[in-house]
Amino acid sequence: MEVQCLAPEDALDLFVKKIGEVTLQSHPDIPYLANVIARKCYGLPLALNVIGETMSCKRTIQEWQHAVNVLTSYAAEFSGMEDEILPILKYSYDNLKDDKVKSCLQYCSLFPEDERIYKDELVNYLIFEGVIDGDQGIEKAENQGYEIIGTLIRASLLIEDEREALSQVYMHDVVREMALWIASDFGKQKDNFIVRVRAGLCETPKVKNWNVVRRMSLMSNKIANLSGIPECLHLTTLLMQKNEA
Repeated sequence: MEVQCLAPEDALDLFVKKIGEVTLQSHPDIPYLANVIARKCYGLPLALNVIGETMSCKRTIQEWQHAVNVLTSYAAEFSGMEDEILPILKYSYDNLKDDKVKSCLQYCSLFPEDERIYKDELVNYLIFEGVIDGDQGIEKAENQGYEIIGTLIRASLLIEDEREALSQVYMHDVVREMALWIASDFGKQKDNFIVRVRAGLCETPKVKNWNVVRRMSLMSNKIANLSGIPECLHLTTLLMQKNEA
């Protein structure tokens, strides 16, 4: 996956615009720390936008110093997606205070790259999966679902598709990679969260340990049946849409 990066000056300009002048001028040391954080985003516009959105409401020097410490402990002196970009995006994920919002983001990563997801369908999924309590009444549950989606949009972790009158959302592919990385315990437990979409599969994939599989997405393949899947005691989600044998 090719990632287009900005020059340092352009990256800082983008980051500063995302933060806003009110926050930037709320302490004399914040402009310097903003420059430090912008450099840690490696010129990636997505990271600059996402981290900038997170920092835009933080107006104490302690919050900014904490952000620098967190990003430094994960991202310094490493190379590659897992060592540079994903830990930076994880900082904004960690700032999502509600576990339901985090679960929604992980759920969206089950869909293929650039897949448009209707908001109303996503809300229904969240209710059926138990992320949202359906016992509170359908209207309240749906309203909560739209609030969760709105939170992710405002955090720049989901994007509204303007071509569809804002009725659909999708994920930037780097955000999707981050969500999958977190769901698999930072790559340590890849069998927990299996996503094999648009992979040209004609049968179920080989899995080392079916007992630990919690969620699986085999969307957009050519699988005619699931005869190869043994008993999965912990499987809660199986997505098989758009399979054409």
